[in-house]
Amino acid sequence: ALPSPYAVVAVYSGDNNYPGANSPPMVLTVNKATPTITWPVPASIPYGASLPLPGQTPGVAGTFSFSPGINPPYNAGTDTITATFTPSDTLDYTTATDTVTFTVTKATPTVTFNTTLDPSNPLDLWVSVSISGVGTPTGTVSFYDGSNLLGTSKFYACSCASPFANFLATTLTAGPHSITAIYSGDSNDLSATSAPFLVTAGQATPAISWSN
Repeated sequence: ALPSPYAVVAVYSGDNNYPGANSPPMVLTVNKATPTITWPVPASIPYGASLPLPGQTPGVAGTFSFSPGINPPYNAGTDTITATFTPSDTLDYTTATDTVTFTVTKATPTVTFNTTLDPSNPLDLWVSVSISGVGTPTGTVSFYDGSNLLGTSKFYACSCASPFANFLATTLTAGPHSITAIYSGDSNDLSATSAPFLVTAGQATPAISWSN
């Protein structure tokens, strides 16, 4: 299509009694159409979940851009994303924008004891904290013998799927103990508690020294 505005003239061909004639030009401006963006975003999603992608007016080609971005994870709390649709046909269509606001709820982690890291020492306690494979949790893990706090550990860097926290429970008395690990949670993750983990602390063997 030619760019607007248009000069429209009505032309009368005339007949046996009347000569032909033209009307004065009428200026006609055709405004660009604005595509419609359809974006059914849920009011709430869990941390780590993706948003559905928006759609545009059928038959109108173009591309979407997003601010600040469309890829998860989004921070827990209230988030806002703006989608901008730029049509391929900029002569007949304008760009269109749509802004959505949604709530991201905190993820529920899983806290699991891992006994394979040091099978030779049952008192070397390792736990992994996973969040459905999304993101890396921060915070701390506290180790309890029943209701007695044994100690607290930070997370250690790891090339594995989940970060680990570690505590060497050398203060346990001889006998069986039920150990639980409690993850503190962070800005995107809820706190979580492991299932009880049974360890048995052996009796120490005194050293005998014999001086002549």
